[in-house]
Amino acid sequence: ERLNAEIRCSNAAKGQFLASMSHEIRTPLNGIVGMSGLLLDSGVSDEQRGYIDDIRKSCEALLVVMNDVLDISTIEANRIVLENEVFDLQYCLEEAIRLVMPSALKKHLEIVCKVAEDLPSVWVGDIGRLRQILVNLLANAIKFTEQGEIVVSVSGAPEGAGEYRLEFAVQD
Repeated sequence: ERLNAEIRCSNAAKGQFLASMSHEIRTPLNGIVGMSGLLLDSGVSDEQRGYIDDIRKSCEALLVVMNDVLDISTIEANRIVLENEVFDLQYCLEEAIRLVMPSALKKHLEIVCKVAEDLPSVWVGDIGRLRQILVNLLANAIKFTEQGEIVVSVSGAPEGAGEYRLEFAVQD
């Protein structure tokens, strides 16, 4: 029992540390993203625009990592809360693909999206977490794919009264 209490205490301290560090790192990263957006609107050359856009995208990627770290500490503390909001599945997929497309283009990779035709277009769930998971899967696929294409597919089946089980796959 004493060991379990020590483990819980250690996990709580780790969770607080991760949350604090995540906040401390995300704040300046958000500032860099915001300032780079302002720079992009300030009449810079095409070459400068490319550099600024790379800075902004790199910061956004770091923000995704920081959110992942915070999510892990939240899950470990059994405090994760999933949102229930109405969202369009195709829009969610397009947003995830848009976020990783610059990396795919640099490697001359194509991203193909296949959604089963029998699936509804409107869903209720946590679009933010779904998009985050898809971005992570796509980023990994891009990282480990040298040529060709990456295919994102979504299928699903009804599980009961108004409930579906969706299956997402990323194939490289």
